[in-house]
Amino acid sequence: MKRDFIVVLVGRIIQTISAIIVLRVMSSVLTSIELAKAVLVTTITNLFALVSINPVQMFYYRKLNDWLDNKTLGNKFLLLLIYVIVINCFLSAVLLCLYGFFGSLTGIDIFWLLTLVSGSIIFITINQTVIPTLNMLEKRREAVLFTIITTWSSLLLSTLLTYHGGKGEHWILGQIIGAILGSFFAFLSFFKFVDLSKLKQIKKYYNQKTRVIKMIAVFSIPISITVGLNWLQLQSYRFYTSKLVGLEYLGKFSAGYTLSAGIMSAFEAVAMQFFSPIFYKGLGNSNDEKKAKVWNDYAAYYFPLAILTASFVVTMAPYLTRLLLHKTFWDVSIYVIWGAIIELFRILGNAYSMVSHATMKTNKLIHPQLIGAIVALLLVPVMLIYNKEYLGLSLVISSFIYLIVIHKSMTKQLAIQISFKMVIKVLGFVFPMIVISYLGSTISYKFIFNFLLLMGSGLFYLLGCYFIYLKSRRI
Repeated sequence: MKRDFIVVLVGRIIQTISAIIVLRVMSSVLTSIELAKAVLVTTITNLFALVSINPVQMFYYRKLNDWLDNKTLGNKFLLLLIYVIVINCFLSAVLLCLYGFFGSLTGIDIFWLLTLVSGSIIFITINQTVIPTLNMLEKRREAVLFTIITTWSSLLLSTLLTYHGGKGEHWILGQIIGAILGSFFAFLSFFKFVDLSKLKQIKKYYNQKTRVIKMIAVFSIPISITVGLNWLQLQSYRFYTSKLVGLEYLGKFSAGYTLSAGIMSAFEAVAMQFFSPIFYKGLGNSNDEKKAKVWNDYAAYYFPLAILTASFVVTMAPYLTRLLLHKTFWDVSIYVIWGAIIELFRILGNAYSMVSHATMKTNKLIHPQLIGAIVALLLVPVMLIYNKEYLGLSLVISSFIYLIVIHKSMTKQLAIQISFKMVIKVLGFVFPMIVISYLGSTISYKFIFNFLLLMGSGLFYLLGCYFIYLKSRRI
């Protein structure tokens, strides 16, 4: 386990550095308006993918080990690809019908919008399925390597395509082509686990389609509704922000939010890449008591680490902004702070949702997310009209209410417990970060000084991570 942890950690450090470079380049080659257009295209793609594809992916991951044991993984993966292609055709027709709405907000013509959304749904979905599959098969080095290949090829292609025109559409096109390249190499490794002779049996699943579809639907539809509500809570604001206050402000807010989200997502990816295989393997056909213990062990790492990561981003926001974004975005540090808090609540909510995945009662996720979505839909427009700077606060409030509701809901399913004692201990590593941030604000914002401050604060962050790792070795 220790060796796997080191592989994942080193790989994710490289990926985080890569993501930082991506963000710096993106903020340099795109104006705030073009960045906003790219964000809106991604938001449309996320809506379609989260509602129609992500739930089926979750079912795939839940059953992956069983399919590997009975040598039908290749069949199931092929069926998933067929599903993605078929559903993309339907979603393209929907997008064509709704172009009057989406086109007016994004300012992108129908050809580009269809190409970018469809390309993202198919090729980025494939990339984000085959690489996690390798990780679930405990091929961590390969998963890390192919993720890095995807990131860097996407960066290089996006930079080349946007270097002269600086168009948001070209940036996303580069991301799609990079995902194709990363998937190509990942498939070479994946096919080692696939019994190609079994692919001939795929007709058998077609004959059993009614039973299979019903089984997937029972698991997936509640997740589909939940992630759709999550999109309403955390992403739909981008459309009425662009409508009420304009693309330029949306671009500024998105730059700050993306910075913090990138760091928080990198943390989440490390945790999920390492702990997801252990979590799902520990479930098996266990009873509720064992499932609760598996989740409690998972949370013993996850919650303190997530809080520590968010604290690092919040305290270092002014310095992260000046180091990682182009100077035209140096005034967005407050949005970095809001983004870190919102992402923390999202990550903790996702951790709670694993309880429903463990019990296969994913319908229990709908009510908490519905509450969060309703609060966001009512609060955000009012805040934007009153003062656009309250956008971040309104998203924080809706996310916090969602977290409270899902906590109460999940504790009714399993006897789960949170180690608040460990969370309190983690705060001891946050205090030095606050001191460093305060002292830095009274001295200078020069590049080398910002870098040294981040290194000092980062040292306390890493010490805190190591402390949690040593204290929580129960998995």
